[in-house]
Amino acid sequence: TLTWSSHSGDNTSSQQVLVASRDGQTLIRWEEKFTGLAGALFGGVVGGVGIGAGLGVGAALGSLGSAALGIGISVVALGGSYALARTIYARIVRRRRAAAHRVVEAVAEHVERLRPNVPAGLAGEPDA
Repeated sequence: TLTWSSHSGDNTSSQQVLVASRDGQTLIRWEEKFTGLAGALFGGVVGGVGIGAGLGVGAALGSLGSAALGIGISVVALGGSYALARTIYARIVRRRRAAAHRVVEAVAEHVERLRPNVPAGLAGEPDA
């Protein structure tokens, strides 16, 4: 069994790769956690843009005499900033999953090349 772990420099993600072999079968698993990325994106975008700009603009418009418009802009800013953070997060995770898939495929090819030549039926493979 081989296990490799890594953390991104900015602590937005952590990765772990596990390669294990048992009874002629090889398991390759890639795990990646994005809790830091989610916290940074949602905290920064929703907290900074949504609350900061939304409440600031909303309060300014509310003080000008339109409380409904002020509340409406605050709600739109919060909802829009959440949608923006969600879109960015989904795009980053999709790209990282594709990269992880390429790594797992490369490891699988390497493992297959290292596999000893064993006659069919002896390595847990069905006879042809």
